[in-house]
Amino acid sequence: MSEKATVLFVDDEEAILRTLKMLFKSIYNVKTTSDGNEAVEICKNEKIHVVVSEQLMPIMPGGE
Repeated sequence: MSEKATVLFVDDEEAILRTLKMLFKSIYNVKTTSDGNEAVEICKNEKIHVVVSEQLMPIMPGGE
């Protein structure tokens, strides 16, 4: 059996992150953060296959 892909969800609303984790945890390894800087660190230190990010966040735009 192949390893699950890891998806990182980035959103400044914790309720959305909890919902996304519930929806996708059976299919993917799910990582979440509400902080753009933390998302960058996660990507540097872990193998992340897909990043799904809100675009309008207070600390840094999702595209960064």
